[in-house]
Amino acid sequence: MSRRRQKNLARERRASKTTPTERPIVTIAQYGPDDKTVTKVVASVVRNRDGHVIALKRWMGVDVAVSEKVWSELFEFVDAQPVVAVVVTKGVAGCVHEEGEDYPEGQSCPFCPFWADRDRWATASPSAMTIAEFRRRRLGLL
Repeated sequence: MSRRRQKNLARERRASKTTPTERPIVTIAQYGPDDKTVTKVVASVVRNRDGHVIALKRWMGVDVAVSEKVWSELFEFVDAQPVVAVVVTKGVAGCVHEEGEDYPEGQSCPFCPFWADRDRWATASPSAMTIAEFRRRRLGLL
């Protein structure tokens, strides 16, 4: 058994001894200017009990959804985290701009009129899985 696999199994054993609210989860979401174009992928590690983001990584570009380099880095990021669950958003979950940073809180993004009056979760559906299932499904996941 590889050293990396041993390390992952040990991490999963430790995590299984904690309650679900003590374990962080990884969320993976895709964003774009409309519901068909992905120009940003975000992976974050979120503390389950309070939603605090522990780690965050973003990838942006016109080919981000199909880039082997991006997905390889994403899987490495996930593998390095002390988590036992992953929530993946299938489909585009909204515009690439960040509320409060790129435009004021509570307003529509002025740069992406497509999303102005849309329910972004109508085009994206979150799917939860264990980290073990995520590893098995990593090829062709999104």
